[in-house]
Amino acid sequence: MARPLQFPSSPFGLRQWKLAASRTLSLAKAGAPGILQWFARGPSPADATTIDGDKMRHLYFGVEIKRRIFMLDLFSLKGKAAIVTGAAQGIGREIALGFARYGADIAAVDLNGKRLQSLRGEIEAMKRRCLVITVDLGQTAQIEQMVETAVKEMGRIDILANIAGVNVHKPAEEMTEKDWDFVQDINLKSLFFCCQAVGKVMLR
Repeated sequence: MARPLQFPSSPFGLRQWKLAASRTLSLAKAGAPGILQWFARGPSPADATTIDGDKMRHLYFGVEIKRRIFMLDLFSLKGKAAIVTGAAQGIGREIALGFARYGADIAAVDLNGKRLQSLRGEIEAMKRRCLVITVDLGQTAQIEQMVETAVKEMGRIDILANIAGVNVHKPAEEMTEKDWDFVQDINLKSLFFCCQAVGKVMLR
């Protein structure tokens, strides 16, 4: 049986990784192998399962549970508004859906407007609002306009998830300056200026 674990004082180092791995194993042995999936998608009637707190005294953050609960009971994003960049596909899409399942309204941001419309349908089916904003995040002026639109339409911004990211699949010796600038503009520059624009709103 895995020994009780305390929450690591630092997120870095081999010891902390071993603790996290051991904690995950403890959860699985306690009868909660689907805990991460539940967090990602939220509970559904099809689960017909809960986390048994009597068997599992330590959650990842060291919370002691003495009743049977769904992961959804642990927190709520109801009443919150979130901007998610790169929301048209992949990780960004799943994060947007996850936020919505936990109660947040979503401003879905991407260059691919068609896929954003598909995402909006799924989020609205959860009775949450989804504002679609088509933006080229490589353009700082468009980032500022995106945030202004989100604030105007949603009234507030509580969460910013910078998920947009790109890559140029070429050997290093074939990479051009234009290719390099494209990657840096989306992966680094846009992240900073999205944070700056949203930060100004949060500081008002």
